[in-house]
Amino acid sequence: MEYLFGTLENPFTEIKFGGIRILAALCMQKSGWGLNAIFNSSFNESLHAFLEKHTEHEKAGKEWKFSIIDAIHNN
Repeated sequence: MEYLFGTLENPFTEIKFGGIRILAALCMQKSGWGLNAIFNSSFNESLHAFLEKHTEHEKAGKEWKFSIIDAIHNN
């Protein structure tokens, strides 16, 4: 999890969006194990900081963040 949340702070968009895709895939797991792993980790505060709407300036990044929030809401 430490490496995954580290990629979310990477200035290179390809690396950051790769981390966002992995995080979105974890959130979309129907059994809920992905959400448990994310929210019960010590990086929970990093996730909240990442999901702030003012931290992303590119349209694609905002759409990926929305997909994570949507996946959290649907599970």
